[in-house]
Amino acid sequence: MPETYPSIEELIPHRGPMCLLRRVLAMGEREIVAEAVLAPESALLGAGSQAWSVEIVAQAAAAFIGWTYRERGWRSGRLIKVARWKMEPFPLSSGEPLRVYSVLDTMSETGLFRFDGYLEDSSARRLAGGQLTILSS
Repeated sequence: MPETYPSIEELIPHRGPMCLLRRVLAMGEREIVAEAVLAPESALLGAGSQAWSVEIVAQAAAAFIGWTYRERGWRSGRLIKVARWKMEPFPLSSGEPLRVYSVLDTMSETGLFRFDGYLEDSSARRLAGGQLTILSS
Protein backbone atom coordinates (compact mmCIF):
# COMPACT_ATOMS: atom_id res chain seq x y z
CA MET A 1 0.00 0.00 0.00
CA PRO A 2 1.20 3.56 -0.64
CA GLU A 3 2.86 5.69 2.00
CA THR A 4 0.68 8.63 1.01
CA TYR A 5 -3.06 8.23 0.79
CA PRO A 6 -5.88 10.08 -0.92
CA SER A 7 -7.58 12.85 0.99
CA ILE A 8 -10.49 11.88 3.19
CA GLU A 9 -12.81 13.76 0.81
CA GLU A 10 -11.82 11.31 -1.96
CA LEU A 11 -12.72 8.33 0.22
CA ILE A 12 -15.98 9.21 1.98
CA PRO A 13 -18.92 11.48 1.10
CA HIS A 14 -18.93 13.38 4.42
CA ARG A 15 -18.22 17.11 4.19
CA GLY A 16 -17.93 20.14 6.45
CA PRO A 17 -18.51 19.59 10.16
CA MET A 18 -19.78 16.05 9.55
CA CYS A 19 -16.41 14.93 8.18
CA LEU A 20 -14.76 13.89 11.44
CA LEU A 21 -11.53 12.46 10.02
CA ARG A 22 -8.51 14.57 9.15
CA ARG A 23 -6.31 12.09 7.29
CA VAL A 24 -5.34 8.47 6.77
CA LEU A 25 -2.19 7.52 8.68
CA ALA A 26 -1.82 3.90 7.54
CA MET A 27 -3.74 1.33 5.57
CA GLY A 28 -3.21 -2.37 5.09
CA GLU A 29 -5.08 -5.24 3.49
CA ARG A 30 -7.56 -5.44 6.36
CA GLU A 31 -7.14 -2.29 8.43
CA ILE A 32 -6.97 1.47 8.46
CA VAL A 33 -5.54 3.91 10.97
CA ALA A 34 -6.80 7.46 10.65
CA GLU A 35 -6.60 10.71 12.57
CA ALA A 36 -9.55 12.73 13.81
CA VAL A 37 -9.35 16.17 15.40
CA LEU A 38 -12.47 17.87 16.72
CA ALA A 39 -12.61 21.64 16.25
CA PRO A 40 -13.09 23.76 19.41
CA GLU A 41 -16.45 24.98 18.12
CA SER A 42 -17.62 21.44 17.43
CA ALA A 43 -21.07 20.53 18.69
CA LEU A 44 -19.65 17.05 19.33
CA LEU A 45 -17.77 18.09 22.45
CA GLY A 46 -18.90 18.04 26.05
CA ALA A 47 -21.43 15.81 27.74
CA GLY A 48 -22.29 12.82 25.62
CA SER A 49 -19.37 13.39 23.25
CA GLN A 50 -18.37 9.73 23.51
CA ALA A 51 -21.47 8.74 21.57
CA TRP A 52 -19.80 10.31 18.52
CA SER A 53 -17.00 7.75 18.82
CA VAL A 54 -19.20 5.33 16.85
CA GLU A 55 -19.47 7.77 13.94
CA ILE A 56 -15.73 8.52 13.97
CA VAL A 57 -14.81 4.82 13.78
CA ALA A 58 -17.52 4.21 11.16
CA GLN A 59 -16.04 6.95 8.97
CA ALA A 60 -12.64 5.27 9.18
CA ALA A 61 -14.22 1.96 8.13
CA ALA A 62 -15.96 3.76 5.25
CA ALA A 63 -12.63 5.29 4.17
CA PHE A 64 -11.14 1.78 4.12
CA ILE A 65 -14.03 0.56 1.96
CA GLY A 66 -13.76 3.63 -0.29
CA TRP A 67 -10.09 2.95 -0.99
CA THR A 68 -9.91 -0.85 -0.99
CA TYR A 69 -13.10 -1.47 -2.97
CA ARG A 70 -13.12 1.63 -5.20
CA GLU A 71 -13.07 -0.50 -8.36
CA ARG A 72 -16.53 -1.76 -7.38
CA GLY A 73 -17.75 1.82 -6.96
CA TRP A 74 -18.40 1.36 -3.24
CA ARG A 75 -17.95 4.80 -1.75
CA SER A 76 -20.80 5.20 0.67
CA GLY A 77 -22.63 2.96 3.04
CA ARG A 78 -24.94 2.75 5.96
CA LEU A 79 -24.06 1.83 9.49
CA ILE A 80 -26.60 -0.88 10.22
CA LYS A 81 -25.40 -2.41 13.48
CA VAL A 82 -23.24 -1.54 16.49
CA ALA A 83 -22.34 -4.39 18.85
CA ARG A 84 -20.36 -4.63 22.08
CA TRP A 85 -19.54 -0.90 21.99
CA LYS A 86 -17.79 0.21 25.15
CA MET A 87 -17.18 3.86 26.00
CA GLU A 88 -14.81 4.98 28.71
CA PRO A 89 -15.88 7.95 30.87
CA PHE A 90 -13.49 10.39 29.19
CA PRO A 91 -14.99 13.16 27.04
CA LEU A 92 -13.58 13.85 23.59
CA SER A 93 -11.51 17.02 23.65
CA SER A 94 -10.96 19.69 21.05
CA GLY A 95 -7.74 20.10 19.14
CA GLU A 96 -6.28 16.82 20.35
CA PRO A 97 -5.46 14.28 17.65
CA LEU A 98 -7.39 11.06 18.07
CA ARG A 99 -6.25 7.78 16.52
CA VAL A 100 -8.97 5.78 14.87
CA TYR A 101 -8.56 2.08 14.12
CA SER A 102 -10.92 -0.03 11.98
CA VAL A 103 -10.00 -3.64 11.24
CA LEU A 104 -11.99 -5.68 8.74
CA ASP A 105 -13.37 -8.81 10.37
CA THR A 106 -15.61 -10.20 7.61
CA MET A 107 -17.19 -9.10 4.34
CA SER A 108 -19.64 -10.48 1.83
CA GLU A 109 -19.66 -10.10 -1.94
CA THR A 110 -22.85 -8.07 -1.59
CA GLY A 111 -21.06 -5.31 0.32
CA LEU A 112 -21.81 -6.21 3.93
CA PHE A 113 -18.77 -5.49 6.12
CA ARG A 114 -18.07 -6.12 9.79
CA PHE A 115 -15.27 -4.16 11.46
CA ASP A 116 -13.70 -4.18 14.88
CA GLY A 117 -12.73 -0.63 15.71
CA TYR A 118 -11.66 1.70 18.45
CA LEU A 119 -10.62 5.24 19.23
CA GLU A 120 -7.55 6.32 21.24
CA ASP A 121 -6.38 9.67 22.55
CA SER A 122 -2.83 10.98 22.03
CA SER A 123 -1.55 9.02 25.04
CA ALA A 124 -2.88 5.74 23.56
CA ARG A 125 -5.71 5.58 26.10
CA ARG A 126 -8.64 3.70 24.57
CA LEU A 127 -11.72 5.92 24.63
CA ALA A 128 -14.23 3.66 22.94
CA GLY A 129 -14.50 0.60 20.75
CA GLY A 130 -16.56 -2.30 19.55
CA GLN A 131 -17.94 -3.88 16.42
CA LEU A 132 -19.62 -2.13 13.48
CA THR A 133 -21.54 -3.59 10.54
CA ILE A 134 -21.74 -1.46 7.40
CA LEU A 135 -23.73 -2.09 4.23
CA SER A 136 -21.85 -0.50 1.36
CA SER A 137 -23.44 0.95 -1.76
